[in-house]
Amino acid sequence: MHRTLSTVARGTAFEQRSLQLLQECFSMSLKRVGGKSDGGIDLLGWWWLPLSSVSQPTPITPPRRRIRVLAQCKAEKKKFSPNYVREMEGVWHMHAQDRSPSESNVRVSELGTVALLLSESKFTTATLTRVLGSSVPFLLVHLPPPPPISSDSPVETSFGEVGSAFWNPAL
Repeated sequence: MHRTLSTVARGTAFEQRSLQLLQECFSMSLKRVGGKSDGGIDLLGWWWLPLSSVSQPTPITPPRRRIRVLAQCKAEKKKFSPNYVREMEGVWHMHAQDRSPSESNVRVSELGTVALLLSESKFTTATLTRVLGSSVPFLLVHLPPPPPISSDSPVETSFGEVGSAFWNPAL
């Protein structure tokens, strides 16, 4: 029996699948903040990257550096359009002006902030062109829907495969 999910349930499931993938495969620590009043951010947190070969960890600096992540997830069947890129640019600029109390002495731009867009559908050429020309650091990840689980296959908590990942020069 095949059950169709509501739009909200489908979106929430995609956000959860994206969160799991980013944590397990991209070394990100994120939390889900999606909902009606999410301010355009579905997932928020940090991307933990190794230090460059030039930088060496010291007792006061961690062996990894962190980059703020603002992520938006789109579980739509239609192709991903440049409108979502423009929307995320606005979210990024608004967030870059804000400072949380714990980071009151550090500007977001000093920490680094990446706009992350995840989509179940493919990105259009116009979308990729828009991202290439943006001054906002972008990472785009295409996460196609996972294959349906048949009743005779072992139950797995799979997030599927990454269809593609694309980043711009600002990142």
